[in-house]
Amino acid sequence: MFLRDNLLITGTNNGDIRFWKLGQTGDPSRPIGGRDPLPNLTLRYDLIGIHNGAVELLMIVGDILLSSGGNDGKIVGWDISTGLRLGSVRCHPGRQIPEEEGGGTISSCVVDMLISGKDGRLISLCRDGSLRHLKLMR
Repeated sequence: MFLRDNLLITGTNNGDIRFWKLGQTGDPSRPIGGRDPLPNLTLRYDLIGIHNGAVELLMIVGDILLSSGGNDGKIVGWDISTGLRLGSVRCHPGRQIPEEEGGGTISSCVVDMLISGKDGRLISLCRDGSLRHLKLMR
């Protein structure tokens, strides 16, 4: 979940991303019945099936939302004002890895990233512990 200005961005376990406009009911300067005004959410964009599995990371860079999730190993860029997909990059192969406890498997997906504007690089960290360094094109 990410909040910026009056925009709330959420990711789901199914790989969906939703952009919500955050508002409030009533006059913000005058409490309703002695209480603060209630928040109001309006769905702006409903992006279904963006990732193959749960959305693990939402990050804002300027006016771009970066998301990653599932076992697809991708980072996807979105224009915040329009909800349009700008592009994607596959950072990791995306696979199932054994769980340390319980004997099951978990998705090997991007769990964190760092972008350096100075040298135009993206560094992504995968759940399996691997790092990937990518040169971004301008």
